[in-house]
Amino acid sequence: MSDKKITRLCHDRIPPHAVQQRKNSNGVALSYADQHYIITRLNTIFGPLGWSSDTEYNKLVAEDMEQTSSGSRWAVSYEAKVTITARHGGVVVSHAGTGNGHGFGKRKGDAIESACKEAETDALKRAARLFGPSLGLALYDKEQEDVGKMLYDNEGTPLPISVLNAREAISTCTTVTALYDVLSDTVRPLADLLDKDGAKELQELFKAKLKELKGE
Repeated sequence: MSDKKITRLCHDRIPPHAVQQRKNSNGVALSYADQHYIITRLNTIFGPLGWSSDTEYNKLVAEDMEQTSSGSRWAVSYEAKVTITARHGGVVVSHAGTGNGHGFGKRKGDAIESACKEAETDALKRAARLFGPSLGLALYDKEQEDVGKMLYDNEGTPLPISVLNAREAISTCTTVTALYDVLSDTVRPLADLLDKDGAKELQELFKAKLKELKGE
């Protein structure tokens, strides 16, 4: 893959289907991309052997025994630092991110496990965002101007969606409703831009994912 294509893929707009929302402790809605999308995107851009991640530390920063309506439980918080290193054509680029995780449980070990995983995932995503909008940077813009269906091909020509992102859109769906949204918003607009084999490939991916989600 050329340097130009890698740069373009990093700077593609993040597809809407990859964006999820959650509320923080103050009830404010926050947008985020889940770990599966980020890792899939890294594999797509750099190849499974073209990048790696290293956890520099994952440490306890707070712990307490809380009292709740159902009894006492452990509450722990961890902080992690992860570095992602990408390699291409003799060039090595590394970005680091720091993340936090919180865990709760009647058993301290369960709370620690949950907090450790959350902290490392958060750190990985914060490191990945530094590679470009399609890897999560778009979500740090309040206007989210880089969240959308308009992507670009290798020559910089705007397309409704690239085949690459159409594959990702299908593979990362977690509900049948989301899958049909991808079909109408992503796959169908792309159909006129594909040859017969390309269109058939996306149709087969869609059918296979539909069966998976329905448990067939």
